[in-house]
Amino acid sequence: MTVSKQKSNTIPVLIVLLGIVAGYYLGSGGVFDLFKLSPEPVPEAVKDDLSKFKNLRSNFSILDDSRYRGLELFGEYPVNAGAPGKPDLFAPI
Repeated sequence: MTVSKQKSNTIPVLIVLLGIVAGYYLGSGGVFDLFKLSPEPVPEAVKDDLSKFKNLRSNFSILDDSRYRGLELFGEYPVNAGAPGKPDLFAPI
């Protein structure tokens, strides 16, 4: 007599079922709606509130620094693109 061992399929079946249930729950809007197509509308007070940038001032003193003035360009400017890459290996001859 030979004893054959059968593998139990319960673990993979439970994982698949858990995935199906979780996908259905999340897809149907259980905790949050995964398939929500449009964002919530923005309140009117936030839409065009650019008045806070009215007194914005930029400080360009960094451009007068000696470390910035000492920067140099090396190599080819503008950069030459050269060859566009490998030829298509799967193209017909």
